[in-house]
Amino acid sequence: MAAATIVPAAADDFDAGLWLGADATVKLNKKWNLNFGAQYRTRNNFRTTERFGLSAGAGYKFNKHLKASAGYIFFVNNFEEKLEYKTSSTQWMPSYYGVRHRFFAAIQGDVDAGRFNIALRQRWQYTYRPQGDDKIYKYDTDDGTYTMKDRKGAAEHILRTRLKIEYNIPKCPVDPYVYGELFYNGHGMEKYRAFAGAEWKINKQHSFDFGCVYQREAASDGYNFVAPMINYNIKF
Repeated sequence: MAAATIVPAAADDFDAGLWLGADATVKLNKKWNLNFGAQYRTRNNFRTTERFGLSAGAGYKFNKHLKASAGYIFFVNNFEEKLEYKTSSTQWMPSYYGVRHRFFAAIQGDVDAGRFNIALRQRWQYTYRPQGDDKIYKYDTDDGTYTMKDRKGAAEHILRTRLKIEYNIPKCPVDPYVYGELFYNGHGMEKYRAFAGAEWKINKQHSFDFGCVYQREAASDGYNFVAPMINYNIKF
């Protein structure tokens, strides 16, 4: 079998994008709430859509410092074009869109330390790629032929560990916070993410989260990614 190497068509060790989102929380009672959201992300130095999707879920509060949540996310990814180098030829794979279904469950506990709040969250997520939803086209640069195939269905389990530290500024509607998050798959750490930003509480019903996220793939040839983030929140 011929050996093959696959790399992004425009490989680089740094990229930038924009993350936008909106979330709505519906309080059912003192313990239960429902959550709905939408997201849109870009990459390729803000020029290309990376992902867009919708989510729905529910949360349960055990007490003031312990809560759990679960839900479903439907999203569409725009995968990068790639070059596949084989012994006998070079094949180009254009970018393509693929549907994903994600289910998640999380539990979070926090403690107060003066005006600081320290929260630890563990989240499990299961992402499924349906059979035939991804259609991949390849162009052989040597003989000028096109081929097309449907990708087989596949699934991935990820465990995410996030530590968040928030500071409450007296008589100020803006509370700054930072967090770090590790992503583990079945083979070890996949990537890590860091964020620095703040929550701006306009009133009891409306707020914005804003800041900047940094992400790094754990692989030795992984790339760095930076994105400003803005998320609108509304409570009912």
